[in-house]
Amino acid sequence: MSPDGAIKPDVFIVGAPRCGTTWLYRHLAVHPRVFMSRQKEPHHFNTDSRFRWVETLEAYESLFSDAPAAAQAIGEASVLYLHSEVAAANILCYQPRARFIAMVRNPLEMAPSWHRQALFDQQENEPDFARAWALQAERTAGRQVQVDVAQDMAVAVAGVDAGGVDHGDRGHRRIRNTADGSRRGWPWRGCREARPRRRWRKCGSRRIA
Repeated sequence: MSPDGAIKPDVFIVGAPRCGTTWLYRHLAVHPRVFMSRQKEPHHFNTDSRFRWVETLEAYESLFSDAPAAAQAIGEASVLYLHSEVAAANILCYQPRARFIAMVRNPLEMAPSWHRQALFDQQENEPDFARAWALQAERTAGRQVQVDVAQDMAVAVAGVDAGGVDHGDRGHRRIRNTADGSRRGWPWRGCREARPRRRWRKCGSRRIA
C-alpha cells in the first residue's frame, strides 16, 4: 500500500498474442497469495497508444481495492505494455518495485495459432494458413480483403509488412468489406509485434521468486 492509502500492483504481465498471457493471468488469479486485477488488460500505462481501456488513475487503482492484506503479489496483465515506448518508464515511476513477466512464443507457432483464433472470431475468411500468409501482398494492396489478419500476423512476427514497411509501434486497424463495397476499419486490441523490446532489458525488471 502506498503512503496515500492506494493499493498498487507490483506484478505486470506483458506479451504478444497467443502467447499464454490469459492462461497465466487466470492461474495467478486463483493463487491464494496472489491478487490479480478484476479486469484483464486495463492498459493504463501505455499512454502513447489509443488502446487504453482504463484511463484515469482512480479507476485503475479501484481494480485492486479488494486485494487482501495477506497478498504477497498484486498484479495485472496488459499485453500492449510490451509494445509501448513509455509504459515501462510509466510503470516504474508509479511503482518502483514493479516486476515484469514477458510472455513470448516461437513466431512459427504463434502465427498459425493467431490465424486459428481469427477464424474462430470470424475475422478471417481463408481457412488455410499457408494461403492466408501468401495473401499478404494482395491484402496489403487492398485486394482480396475481408480482414487483413495475414498482414497483422506478418507485422506481429517480423514488424515489417509484405511491402517492406516497418510499422514499429504504429497502431493497426483491421479492415473488412461492407455491403456497399467500402472498407471499414475498427481499432484492434491485439499487439503488433512478437519480438520483446530492448527497452525492457534496460528498465531493471527482475524475475519473480
